Order: sequence, then C-alpha cells, then structure tokens
Amino acid sequence: WNQCVSSLTGFSTLDVYGRKLVDEFVSIDFKDSVSEILKNALMGIETANFEFPLLTSGDHVVEVLLNATTRRDAQDNVIGVVGIGQDI
Repeated sequence: WNQCVSSLTGFSTLDVYGRKLVDEFVSIDFKDSVSEILKNALMGIETANFEFPLLTSGDHVVEVLLNATTRRDAQDNVIGVVGIGQDI
C-alpha cells in the first residue's frame, strides 16, 4: 500500500494494515478471480493486465489494471508476489 493507492481509495496505510486485500477491498464479483491470480503468482504463474474494481472508503469503486509478478530469491525460490496496479 503506498501514497498513490491511499489517495485513490481514501484508505491510509494504517486503515488497511492487517486487513485482507481480496476479502475486504475487492468487489464480490471479482474476489475469486483476484484470489486465483495472486495464488497463481505464488506458484510462478504471472498475470498481466487484469482489470478489476477496487473498493474505496466512500463505498465507490475504482477500476484497476493489475499485474501480478512472482518474486524470487537468489536461488529462484518463490518468496512472494509483487502486485502493481494502475488506475484506469
């Protein structure tokens, strides 16, 4: 969570700390697909240019274009996911 997404959604870093992105900030129609994209990235299957609505603090949505990239260590082990979202 960074300043740009805070400005876009109205949620500060403190507002979202400890909360689950998919469960609490993705609209119900896209929860399964966004969850699948993130799980796939943890298995090394990356996704580019997936569009989904992100919920804002005012109960509105903003359309986000997501790229989910696998993060690996020096031994090529998967250690996480880097998610980049673009306001569209």
